Amino acid sequence: MTYLVPDDRQTDEELKKQTNQKIDDLPGEQQLLMSDQIILATVFG
Repeated sequence: MTYLVPDDRQTDEELKKQTNQKIDDLPGEQQLLMSDQIILATVFG
């Protein structure tokens, strides 16, 4: 898995483009979801 570091300056359009890309042979939307899960687990874990 590739951890995608949050970027406060990233626009909605850039995020939408990222979800349509393949990252490490996985859909971008799955990579974003896994990165969000890591952030939540770190905060609340």
